[in-house]
Amino acid sequence: MGRSLDERYPHLSKLAVNDKKTLDSLGEASSAQHEEYLTLGDCCWFALNEKLGWGGPTPCNYLSTVDEFAKSLGEVESWKFWRRLYRGRQSAFLDVLSEAAWGIHFRDYGYPAQFEAPFGDHPVESKDADFSVLLEGEKWWLDVISLGVEKPTPPANQHVAASVGRRDVTSIAAELGRKARNKYKRKFKDAVRSRSIHDCRIGILVCVLKRESSILQPFLALETTDEVCVPAGVFDDEHPGLDLVAVHTLRASAESDVLRPVPLCTWVRPGARWM
Repeated sequence: MGRSLDERYPHLSKLAVNDKKTLDSLGEASSAQHEEYLTLGDCCWFALNEKLGWGGPTPCNYLSTVDEFAKSLGEVESWKFWRRLYRGRQSAFLDVLSEAAWGIHFRDYGYPAQFEAPFGDHPVESKDADFSVLLEGEKWWLDVISLGVEKPTPPANQHVAASVGRRDVTSIAAELGRKARNKYKRKFKDAVRSRSIHDCRIGILVCVLKRESSILQPFLALETTDEVCVPAGVFDDEHPGLDLVAVHTLRASAESDVLRPVPLCTWVRPGARWM
């Protein structure tokens, strides 16, 4: 066995040590023998035991990504990041992974970004967005959602059962648009109405990493994502300020284990500019 995980991922290890833990100990305490989403401890277990042979991103990609993002965070941001990675709900690790990939993306392209940016003047009382980012002179408030696997409704007959899982891009896009609208309403609607945020753009970054088995293939079959029409209702008067829905997954390049956002389709309100 090679270097310890704490040596391989020093920035993430520092967050663990501040919580009186080590990455190696998290891996040793986990068995990864469950049917839930991967946790930080599970990823450490896989990396320690070198059990990484499956298609798509691996636990090493996950650990490399959160380690890379952690190195650019200040003290307060680091604690928030660690708390969500380790102490959040079951799916929190993979959810925060998407945010880390975007944070790295903004940093590497030179876009000033604040992680977990509060809307109001009282950060403790205010809601926050995953990021506030200055893009081409415009301020954007961005929130990342990571779609989880949904259990299908039992079909009424065999004919319906045969069609389960074979969805076309239009129906998938409609679902993604609905998820983005719901996120906007939960996170941004009240802040827009009260003018806690104004004179800015709002975007929802929809990550499908956890749903790739049912979503990715129809998009890959397209010659161009321009074929994917904006779902009805995304940019209507019920969602003032919502200017962007960016559907993406995560992949590493040949040069790095760090995951980056890979766009599947991007819907932008007329008049808005996106990177």
